[in-house]
Amino acid sequence: MIVAPVTSPVDSASPLASESIWLPKGDWIEWETGRHFTGPVKMTRRFSISQIPVYVPAGTILPMAPPMQYSNQKPLDPLILTVFPQNPGSSSRYTLYEDAGDSRAYQQNQATWTPITAQESKGDLVVRVEPERGSYPGMIHARGYQLRLPGDWPPASVTANGKTLIYTTKTGTTGWHYEGNTLTTIITIPSMSTSKQLVVHVRRPMNLIERRAELDGYACKMTRLREAYYDVTAI
Repeated sequence: MIVAPVTSPVDSASPLASESIWLPKGDWIEWETGRHFTGPVKMTRRFSISQIPVYVPAGTILPMAPPMQYSNQKPLDPLILTVFPQNPGSSSRYTLYEDAGDSRAYQQNQATWTPITAQESKGDLVVRVEPERGSYPGMIHARGYQLRLPGDWPPASVTANGKTLIYTTKTGTTGWHYEGNTLTTIITIPSMSTSKQLVVHVRRPMNLIERRAELDGYACKMTRLREAYYDVTAI
């Protein structure tokens, strides 16, 4: 990940700040806006005061935790996996490392490793969370999962270990829902044993697969529109 803090002053007319950004070789996604860039490239981007520019390689698997007051306040449950858009036919992988976090037992290999892969083919995405390996004192043996797919169209269907997940409007309940403002599909999977494999299969509508380029940067336009609306209504 590349974080590029905005240090330039806001333009009095826009009100946006211009910032010079450099990205190394590769395919990059601007997290909040969904814009795609091919590096190496140096560019000038404009941001509002609420935006923090963060760039991730296409296809990145980013593990995240629920909100906490401090590290290890509570178990990593659910495990939140943000999987960024991939190039057609590509795949990515990540290994999640965990230990007790309150001792040096990790030096004696008291820890766990969980391989995670994501592969896209013809618009379909398959995410696999393999059984964790290893052990450490106090580890949990079951947890739920939340899969987030930013910069995406709503899926045609979603299955978890072969079972169909239904569309739901309630955040946090088993199934999937779609955030139109952020163009993000959110899939919620109930608690299951960490010793078992999880396979999530996301099928996208055929008529939308070829229109993915239309999503490039669209989330940014939605953000700017909301900010402009709030500015006007605050007057």
